[in-house]
Amino acid sequence: MTSVIAVKRLSKETWDTLTPMFRDTSYRQLSSYAAAAARRVGANSELNGLFEDQTLIGLADVRVKMIPLTPLGIGYLSHAPVTRSNGSFSAEKFGRCVEALRREYVERRRLLLRLVPALIGGQFQELQMATLEACGFRLCAQQRPRETFILDLARPLATIRRDADLHWRRNLAKAEKADIRITRSFEPDDFDQFERIFLELTEHKNFKTNQDVRFFRNIQPDTPGDQKFVLHLAWHGQELVAGHLGSFVGDTAIYLLGAANSKGRDLRASYLLHWTVIEYAQNAGNIYYDLGGIDQQQNPGVFRFKQGLNGRAVMDVGPYECTSGSLRSGVLHFLEAARNAVRAGTSPYDILNLVSFVEHHGRVFGNDAAEILILHREIGEEQVVIHDDDVALVRALVHQGEEAALELLAFLARAKIAAGIHFEPSRA
Repeated sequence: MTSVIAVKRLSKETWDTLTPMFRDTSYRQLSSYAAAAARRVGANSELNGLFEDQTLIGLADVRVKMIPLTPLGIGYLSHAPVTRSNGSFSAEKFGRCVEALRREYVERRRLLLRLVPALIGGQFQELQMATLEACGFRLCAQQRPRETFILDLARPLATIRRDADLHWRRNLAKAEKADIRITRSFEPDDFDQFERIFLELTEHKNFKTNQDVRFFRNIQPDTPGDQKFVLHLAWHGQELVAGHLGSFVGDTAIYLLGAANSKGRDLRASYLLHWTVIEYAQNAGNIYYDLGGIDQQQNPGVFRFKQGLNGRAVMDVGPYECTSGSLRSGVLHFLEAARNAVRAGTSPYDILNLVSFVEHHGRVFGNDAAEILILHREIGEEQVVIHDDDVALVRALVHQGEEAALELLAFLARAKIAAGIHFEPSRA
């Protein structure tokens, strides 16, 4: 008879010694990163060991965000649980760990549990999806999965170079002749130098990132030595012209941030940086290189650059989610839609009109609640999803209309959405 998997909270010190045991771990499971990502959105990071009897079979950081004044909340797993302690993927072990987390967070604590499993080079996605569905999880249709390119590193460097497209190889050759010097660093002071050209680029391109150079610089000192983020810098003479920030834990190297100034772009420094990173990743024991996400419509230039290495186009699995009831799921989906509406410029008072509609048509709650409360068409096409390290929920409402936001929270705090429908007491 198979033993029940126990979910046990671990200290940071214990966690840091255990994460290197799992090949499917990533920077998202580093305690320093998990704590900072949770803190940024007012959530708590819970570091869990998954034990069969006394044997550790998996790890899962769960970031828990509760809705103010309500018993509602989301538990979010980013590329977890990790279970590949012996290098191979076992759907049976993965499923037992997911089921243990479901019992803890959905059944006992009554949270909505949202999960994106480890990518593992995109090699086991059908097994992951089937296992999640067998455990009662359903695809969160409102969330757009992250897309990326995966470069397989278990090949000779000469083969990887030969398989890149002609344009990419020519630009790499140009950079190799440009007297560019590449340095490698783990030091926070060098993050400051990289930040200057990164900020120049973001201002020039008019874009923002939730987790910028400063975010990673701040957590670097608290990250164990063998798991630290690695900065590769490209210099022309004494001038810093480009930089690449990456993570190399587990079996997958991941491109996190990159930037080049105008001279770096002219010299094609980013091509030499990435080639140096590929060599480093191979030596570090990584077998995949995740090129860090793509968006062909919003950023076609970066898409073409990453596409030039001719890696495999892969999407994350999910997110998948599981909840104890359609009412809780519907309310949480509504709050996400409300938050997205505020970020897109919709007035909180318009959102309250939607709340009023829900309150006066409360009978719609049931199997179709989530679909009704998505509000895609009602709040406009542009959305910012709560996805991958962002469980901020309704906090943004306060910034654009405090009175209306508080009214919305007070409405929720009345502990019912419609006549005869009550929230259950929190079991956390």
